[in-house]
Amino acid sequence: MASGAIDVLTVIPIDEIAEKGIPFVRSRVDESGHRVKWDTFWRYFKRTWMRTYDPALWNVNAISETMDIVNRTNNALERFNRDLNESFSSAHPNLLAFMAVIKQKSKDHVELIEDIRHHRQEAPPHGNLITVEIPAAYRAFASNKSRNNTKNCAPVEFE
Repeated sequence: MASGAIDVLTVIPIDEIAEKGIPFVRSRVDESGHRVKWDTFWRYFKRTWMRTYDPALWNVNAISETMDIVNRTNNALERFNRDLNESFSSAHPNLLAFMAVIKQKSKDHVELIEDIRHHRQEAPPHGNLITVEIPAAYRAFASNKSRNNTKNCAPVEFE
């Protein structure tokens, strides 16, 4: 598979994923000798990531049109969890110790917000804005009505 080929499904319009996006990705994959496995994968993908989970949860195309995207990962949450865990003296604190740490963390956060609001402190830096771009190769593929470059990929049906 070409590097980043499947990533295109996260940035194209949601209504193009099944009809154009998946055939585009399949055109970038060498399925020779593994056609049955790839067909199985795409059935799974459609069943799980198109039906069970709404594509709006993992596709950023609509988000990028309405708001700036700063982080696409959970690194900030990972950092918070690490800091929280380091605040405890043991891996399994009792309820009183847990509540004391949570209470102090909450007070610290409220104080930070108030300090930022009253210009006593700068807001913490965020990641750089991310510009979501649809690859030119996908645009060319999607606009090609004849689909000559799909490697004879049959559409994958839902089970």
